[in-house]
Amino acid sequence: MTACVCPRKKPSRSAAVLAATLAMWIGMGAGQGATAGHGVRGVVVNSVTGQPIARALVDAGEDATLTDGEGRFALRLSSTEAQITVRRPGYSEKQEDTSHHVRVSAQMPELQFSLPPSASVLGRVTLSNGDEAEGIRFTAYRRQIVEGHVRWMPAGMAVSNSEGVFQFSGVEATAWYMVCSAEVSDHPAAPGPDAMVFGYASACFPGGNDLSPAAQLAVMPGQQKELEIPLTRQRF
Repeated sequence: MTACVCPRKKPSRSAAVLAATLAMWIGMGAGQGATAGHGVRGVVVNSVTGQPIARALVDAGEDATLTDGEGRFALRLSSTEAQITVRRPGYSEKQEDTSHHVRVSAQMPELQFSLPPSASVLGRVTLSNGDEAEGIRFTAYRRQIVEGHVRWMPAGMAVSNSEGVFQFSGVEATAWYMVCSAEVSDHPAAPGPDAMVFGYASACFPGGNDLSPAAQLAVMPGQQKELEIPLTRQRF
């Protein structure tokens, strides 16, 4: 019997295309593995209590995530430097508290970011005639140093409810505040020349016209400061 020496059969065009496609995919995968970047891990904690903060947003631009129940997060970054912001409702939104410049490298140590909890100011209004203190407007002023001089800048507005209670939530801390009421008149429209007008003059708390440090409201991170606001009815 004579053995048949046959020419090798060439692969079909479709098979060649499939092989080339598979090779391209494999090459792309290898390239991605080489440039996938570095793992960045860490934890976000409350700056006052040291407790971990769950569901805080950790955003590095190219990757972002929420912290888990233990305040931990993991990112994958290809850049060698990153600006990472950390935010959570109920905590400071100031840039110096939320934004962090980080150098990224292989086997870098875990990061720890701390967020100061927001503060609040709650006031209770009582009127000298015993009426309900509803609908009175209040403005909070925060003490700031501008070009070496003390300036009192508006930091929010609030209106008392039917129980005479108002609140400024999410105020910046550490900071010093004054809270001032708007004038309340029995006659919102312009009265006649002989009319007797009564109401409540505007007033500031806690120190009135005294702007010394001892008469200011010092608010620390996480605090809820309370003010008692007595207003006396008088003739204007």
